[in-house]
Amino acid sequence: MLISSSILTKIQHPDKSYCKYIYISINDTAIIPPTCFSIKNAKVINLQIYKQMANTKGRINVSQNPVGVLNLSAKVYAKHLTDGASSQLNVLPDYDWAKIGPTIPTALAKHNEAEDHKGKMEAAYRERDLLMPPIDEILKASKNLLKAINAKNPKRLADWGFDVDDTTKKAKVTKP
Repeated sequence: MLISSSILTKIQHPDKSYCKYIYISINDTAIIPPTCFSIKNAKVINLQIYKQMANTKGRINVSQNPVGVLNLSAKVYAKHLTDGASSQLNVLPDYDWAKIGPTIPTALAKHNEAEDHKGKMEAAYRERDLLMPPIDEILKASKNLLKAINAKNPKRLADWGFDVDDTTKKAKVTKP
């Protein structure tokens, strides 16, 4: 017998021998395998909640990512159009494939456009990263030179676009 939502429980007999797992349903009905001893005077240990799938002829897997959903939706819509008036989906309440179906190619095109932009973005970031080291080095060297030239008045570096923070740093307090 299968229980759709139950608690898997391992019980320990007073003589310290262990029974195989038993199933205790939500309404506390125990289902004990034939090889198990009586649960009288036994203590319950290792309580673990789980879900047990009912015995089915097959599981229907639907992708969780957008492109998988869009591709599957396109296949379902194509079958729906092929079946026409005899399609089983015509009786679907609250949804109309005639309205939603034609939006699938647009959504797929927008997804592909976004992926193309994502690829272009990553390529642009790679190109930028190749250009950054010499720019970073020249900026640091320029800051150091201007700071050395304007040692008595570092606020002049603001004229060059640098953010000059003239507040004193808090002294780090070391705990003894």
